[in-house]
This record gives sequence, C-alpha cells and structure tokens, in this order.
Amino acid sequence: GQKNRMIAALNNSRSGLLDNNFCAPYLAGCTDSLANNFNPMANANDSSCQYSCMDYSINILTDCWGEETSWNLSKDGEIIQSVVPNSYEDNSLYTYNLCLTPGCYSFSISDSYGDGMSGGSYSSCNSDGNFYILNNNNNILSISEANFGSNFSFEFCVELVSGCTDSMATNFDINAQLDDGSCQYEEPNACDFIVDGLYVDNIIHNRVTFNWQQPNILPSYYMIRYRELGSLSWTVISAGSINLTPFAGTNRNRYFLEANTTYEWSIRSRLLNSDGNIECQSPWSENSQFTTLQSCPNLNNLSAETEANWVSFIAQAPANEWGVWQSRAKINEIGSNSFRYIIGDNNGNINTIKGNFSANTDYQWHTKAWCTGNIDENGNSDIQYHSSWGDFSFFSTQSLCDKFPANLNTSSNQSQTNLTMNWDSPINGNPDHYFLELKNLATNQTWQWNNISGNANTKTKYNLDNGPYIWKIRAACGTNGTTWATPFSDIVFYNLGASRISKSFHFEIYPNPSKGLFYLDFISDDSIEIKVFNSMGKNIKTITALNKTVIDLSNYAKGIYNVLIKSDDKIFNKQIVLQ
Repeated sequence: GQKNRMIAALNNSRSGLLDNNFCAPYLAGCTDSLANNFNPMANANDSSCQYSCMDYSINILTDCWGEETSWNLSKDGEIIQSVVPNSYEDNSLYTYNLCLTPGCYSFSISDSYGDGMSGGSYSSCNSDGNFYILNNNNNILSISEANFGSNFSFEFCVELVSGCTDSMATNFDINAQLDDGSCQYEEPNACDFIVDGLYVDNIIHNRVTFNWQQPNILPSYYMIRYRELGSLSWTVISAGSINLTPFAGTNRNRYFLEANTTYEWSIRSRLLNSDGNIECQSPWSENSQFTTLQSCPNLNNLSAETEANWVSFIAQAPANEWGVWQSRAKINEIGSNSFRYIIGDNNGNINTIKGNFSANTDYQWHTKAWCTGNIDENGNSDIQYHSSWGDFSFFSTQSLCDKFPANLNTSSNQSQTNLTMNWDSPINGNPDHYFLELKNLATNQTWQWNNISGNANTKTKYNLDNGPYIWKIRAACGTNGTTWATPFSDIVFYNLGASRISKSFHFEIYPNPSKGLFYLDFISDDSIEIKVFNSMGKNIKTITALNKTVIDLSNYAKGIYNVLIKSDDKIFNKQIVLQ
C-alpha cells in the first residue's frame, strides 16, 4: 500500500515575477502539481513539496555470473540508490526493495574488473541474466536483459496510479497505488451490527425483562432466544411488531419461566424487505445469564371453626424472611361460582370471624400470599411476585340452633319488689348458655345477662320499683358470643305491684282481634297515657286521652302487640292481636 513517507523536493528557486514579467504578491508554496501538497495559488516554490513514494523491488536473476558487480539507480541525473560491488552466484535471484516517487529512472550496472559481466565463463553460459522492476502489487513494471561483455544501463518510468485502495470498498482497484478518495461502500443496515449492552431486570419467580442497547440503525424487529443453562434446546421469541416500521424498543417482558432457575439468552436483529420477507439478520449476540427468584410460598395451617352462620378462619404466613406483606383467602359454597374474600393482616396472617353463612352447608376455601421482591424506587414490592392459589380446605357450617326455652312465665315475691323470670328446658336438650333481657317500660331502664348457664331455668331481679316490665330470652348453642343462637323469644309482659292498683279504673279494648282499628273505652277522673309496644318491646305509638279513643294500627305488620295504660299510679297492660 501507499507509504506515509514523504520525499522533499530539491527545487529551492523562489520568484515573485510571473511569466508576463509583471510582479505579483509574493506567495510561496509547493508549485509542483504532482506533489501531495500542491498549492495552485503559490507563485514561488519554497521547497516544501512532498511526494508519496511507492514500494518497488529490483530483482536480478543471474545465470552464469560469478563476479563482483555494482549498480546505481538515478533520477534526473542524481543517484538515489547505490549498491556496492557484490559477488553474485550463478542461477540465483537477488531482490532489492525501493520506495520510488513518480518519474523516470536510469538503472546502470557494471562489474568491478571492467572486463564485462561474463568474466571468463562467457562461453559456458547458456542464457543471459535478467533484471525485473516490480511494483507493490508484484506486477512487472519493466524488464531488461543483461548485455554480456560490457557495462550497460536501461531506463524505466514510475507512474503513480490513483484510485480506491480500500479492499473493503465496492470499487477497490488492485492496481491503485495512491488513494484518491473515490472509495464507495455499501450502505450499512441493522444486520451489520451485533446487538450489545444486554442485561435483565424486573426478575421474579416466573418473569424477567430483557434489555439491550439501541443500535445506531434500527431493525424491523428482534429475535430473542433463551434456555435453561445446560439445555440444548432454545425457546425463541420476537421483540417488536413484525412489519416494515423500524422498532426502537430496547426491552421485552417474558413470563412463564421456571422459579429458581439459571437461564442464558442472546439476541439478534432482523430486517424485512419491501415484500415483508426477511432480508437479513445479524449474528447472535454473546450469551448473557440470569437466575429467577424462588417461588413465593403460600399460607399454611389453615383451619376453620364453624357455627351455623359464623365461621372463624385461621391461616399462618410463612417464615419472616419471605417478607409476606399481603395475603388473601377466597371462600365459596361448594358448587357455587360466587366467592367471598378475606384480607390478611400486615404480616400475611389470617385470624378473622366472618358471618352470613348458610347453616348446615358445605364450603371450601384457599389462600394466596404476596412476597417481598423486585422492589421499585418507592420501596414497593412487585405486585406480581406471589404464590398461586393453594389447595382447597373444606368445612361445613352447623345446623341452626334449635334449643328454644319453653313455657315462659313470670312471678314475684309477696312484697312485689322482686321479679322472677321462669322457663322450661328445651325439648332438644340444654344449650351452652342463655341470653336474657329485662326492661322497665316506665323508665326504659334495661338489664341484660349474657352468660346464664344452660342448665338454669330461672332468673330473679331484686329491689325493683312497681311498674310494667317486659323480658325476653334466647339460647346459645355455641360458646363464641352470640354467633350461634336461637332468636329471642316473644316478649313477656308483667306488672310488678299490680295487686295494689286501684280497682276504680275500668277500661275495655274492642274488637280484639282487629284488622287495624282498636277502640278503647275507659272510666277515669284524669287523662290517661296509652303506649303500644310491638313483639320486640319497641314503643311504636303513644296516645294521651281524656275519654274514649281509637288505637289505629292499620299501617303496622300483623302480630301480637301490648298496650300499656297508665293513669297516675294506676298501670294496666293488655295484649291485642292485629290480623
């Protein structure tokens, strides 16, 4: 190829006088158009010309020489290369390397004895010796045949061949010695570059995000291959839409990976032609490796304690190092597609009571846990790093509690200061305990007992004031609060101290039963207060009257109601039936 060596010109002449004998501004420079640094504006040569020299070789092929011989190489009368006398052997090839600038040269050779090249063995020579001048491409530039019997010389010229000297160019010229800047190249495309900058993030147990560096030239799309380390089989997926629009993306999510597994992966570019067919693809990149997280474990030790309508659920989170920060339970009646959910505490544990279940019914439930992993910039764990829904656990609710107390009645002591509530044991057996509630209708004061033994049949409240009272009772079949019990009984009315009430007060309610209107007739010197209570003991109507009045229950539900009539210290009650 072209050497970087330069040979300075020996022309030192300078002049500011032009060819027409007119003076011009003095501008020194290289005025030789064959020089590399030729300046067309210069009008005085300043000996700064520089030339590129090219590699050549002189090859001397001897046939029947045996003498000491020297040679010179000259240009423009000046010797530029000289070889001292050398003893040449017969039938040998001698090579001398030169670097020559363009121009014509003279090559001369002589023997040191002056008796000719053949010496004393001319008669025994069968052929002549030859001289070759070869250029840097080993093409013979000149050849001369030795003239035996005398010294001789020959001329040859070096012409610099310009062209494209880059073998990677489409117009590379094998004969060119000087690059003239004409090299042309095919336009690069995405297939010419191997994709690099591979890394992964967002790693959990079954997902990863592949990332790579965006190349200078965008492909139509990418192909990504991955496999378990040590496997011989690749899974190949695409990244980007497979169309003619260049894809500028630099990442691709992949799911369905195996947990706690080391994978290797690589990537290549693909380019489509105008017909949508694959035009080319780059080589695969170097393989890169990653390892998925372990599977997030589920909750364990599931248990359910059942009643008829309420169920207590318990499930334990795995070890603390998993960092379970959220859990769920999903419940459904077997055969139903309707689900109910429970949310665990901040540590993933579940310890919850849930109601509104159907009695004597089969259910199933299972859980799911979220572990800490792949933390984002805000410190939040990846919501997709979780266990699967676990195996179902089964439970059945209890039958409704049917241990109703029977034959409710009320009694008092002789002084009418105590009130005793009585009942018979249920025919279905004793409950776990009873709930009992007593209320003074005159003052609304209420007493409640929530854990009366299931073997009891009576409860007395002491030191009460005279007046109207109501009470009700329910039985609990389970030990856990009120979650498994009978409904409350109908309300029982009782007037404490009624035996002392004046007999001068008379009243009558009719018709009874009625479809809505009840008439109250009474004889009293004063106005009276009338209160109506429903079966739950709630006061639904209050009337003050001086004489005959009407109790209108037309807008109320059918059932048994209690009417309390109060006039000064006179208190009576009566049950009415709304049909």
